[in-house]
Amino acid sequence: MTIKIAHLADTHLGYRQYGLQEREDDFYDSFINIVDDIIERKVDYVIHSGDLFDQPKPPIKALLVAQACFNKLMDNNIEVYVIAGNHDILQRRNTSLPQELYENEYFHILSTKDNHFILKDDIYLTGIPYIQKTHEAKVKEMLDNLVLETKNHKHSILMLHGGVTKFFEFNCEFELDTIPEGFDYYAMGHIHQRITDNFKNGIIAYPGSTDIKDKGEILEYENKGKGYPLLTIDEN
Repeated sequence: MTIKIAHLADTHLGYRQYGLQEREDDFYDSFINIVDDIIERKVDYVIHSGDLFDQPKPPIKALLVAQACFNKLMDNNIEVYVIAGNHDILQRRNTSLPQELYENEYFHILSTKDNHFILKDDIYLTGIPYIQKTHEAKVKEMLDNLVLETKNHKHSILMLHGGVTKFFEFNCEFELDTIPEGFDYYAMGHIHQRITDNFKNGIIAYPGSTDIKDKGEILEYENKGKGYPLLTIDEN
């Protein structure tokens, strides 16, 4: 059996660069184009590693564009699994995520309490939402518990939102020791660069943002473009 998984992150729906409606629409168009491409490639699952929206209270148009896209995926029997990024989360207790509007049998949110699913071909999918670096010790404990289950499954994917010190010089959310070995694929979000590399006997990937959010991304866009990694898992 061959399983195809599209890995997205940092779509930032609702972002209005320079206050321009046309730039906001560019982010919608990029997302729509990617969803159409995913359908055309007959993908089995979509995983989104955070910052679906640019703010925790998105404009109505952003909510409607997301809804239309997720409905298209659902019509094609493509399940979606998401974690919240820092832009999705309202920093207050007992507040909901905008993603909760779409929850159904095809759309699933990984949270600190509901943090794993088993996909076809015995793929263990787990992850946690964005958590500030000040809670890194707690994050490490949670990840150490999640990795224990990988030994019981053929394949494993971990979804996280944050920078890893191996790749970036700034104050990252994750030190190398925080993220455990044991996963086949580390599905990251938060950094707008496109990165795929070997990591702790697996593969780590940042899809990057789906559109240019600031001028610092232009050079990399010219070299690597914007898009998403397509993860293929088969008997080999």
